[in-house]
Order: sequence, then C-alpha cells, then structure tokens
Amino acid sequence: PGQFQVIGPSAPVTALVGEEAVLSCHLSPSMDAQNMEVTWYRNDPSGLVHQYRTSQDHLEHQMPEYQGRTEFLKENITKGLVALRIHPILPSDGGEYGCFFEGSTFYNEVQFEMLVTVSGTAPHVHIEPDNNRDIKLTCTSMGWYPEPEVQWKDLQGLHLAPAFETKEIEENGLFHVESSITMDTSSRADVSCVIRNLILSVEKEVHVSMAGQFPPKLIS
Repeated sequence: PGQFQVIGPSAPVTALVGEEAVLSCHLSPSMDAQNMEVTWYRNDPSGLVHQYRTSQDHLEHQMPEYQGRTEFLKENITKGLVALRIHPILPSDGGEYGCFFEGSTFYNEVQFEMLVTVSGTAPHVHIEPDNNRDIKLTCTSMGWYPEPEVQWKDLQGLHLAPAFETKEIEENGLFHVESSITMDTSSRADVSCVIRNLILSVEKEVHVSMAGQFPPKLIS
C-alpha cells in the first residue's frame, strides 16, 4: 500500500529562451499528494530547482539562478498531478531534470531532459573588396542557442567552404556567428548564407546575387 510510480514527459521537453516551460509529472496510480514532499532538481539531487512540503514552498536551498523564476502549480495535487513553471527560460536551464515525490512510507522519482533553444536574427551579409580581383562576403547573425550550423551554398545547393568562421557566446549566453567567403569579382554565381537551428529544424537564409556586377546585390 502507498506505493506509486512517477510519470513525467515521454520525450525531451523543448523550451525557448525568454519564454516559459511547464514541466509536469504525476503519480500512478492517481492519489492525493498534498501531504507529500515534492522536489524538482537539475542534473543531480543537490541542484535544487524547487521544493514543496508541508503544503508550502521551501526555497531556502534553491539554486540562486532559479530565484524568482519558479512557480509550483498544484491545482490538481489531490489527484497526484503537479507541474513546475520556469519563466523566463535562460540558456543555462538545459539539462536532466528530476521530479521526486516522497510520502510517509514510500518515495519515487522520474527524470527527463529539457532542451533549451532559440533561433537568432536573420543573417546579414557585409560585402567588401579583398584585393584587386576578389571580394569578401561576411555573413553575421546573433541570438542563437545552442551553437547553430552555418553554411554557404551556391544556387545548385553545393556547399562552399568558408575562409573564416567564428562562433562566440555573448554575455546573454547566446551565440554570435560570423562566416566569410572570398569570391572572384567576375563571378556570376549567386550564393546564400544559411544559419540553422538543429533542435527546431529552423533555418534563416540571406541570398547574394553576384551577376558580374560590383558591388553585388543583396536579396533577402
């Protein structure tokens, strides 16, 4: 008697930076959890995200980075269903979360992954002469998480190797990317810079029409 399983999300939870995530878990069989201790942690049990016991929140051991960002949703706690709202999501919130229930005679938990992501700005291409015959195209974009994939390609979809590429983490924890290719000024090729968020399968692209003219034309 009094034994239970804890059921959590069946697939990794995807959360967007700056938005909210609601992580829910419930007891099976369904039972009243009002008098249980419910603890949420990240990566290991000492990484306390939120704790609820004796019918109230206990946040004295909460990790500092979660202060003011968590809310325990207990409308359905009498049925053993609870959730944790985290808002706003930060890039550092990703990881393995645990939802732990402890009753008077039994305890159990479930663990699941939260993936944190966001797509950045539309890429911008800066064009400058490199020497007499070459021009340098530099593609920049910011506000991505995690590190995005950056590709140059021609009209046929063939990938062009960048001459230079950097991906840096800015103060807000998001990635700023910069990638350059060098082309002959007489080139009539059209090229695109594509930046891709692999978690969301979202890509943003900017198209440059060379058409033998200088400077080349930007077509978003």
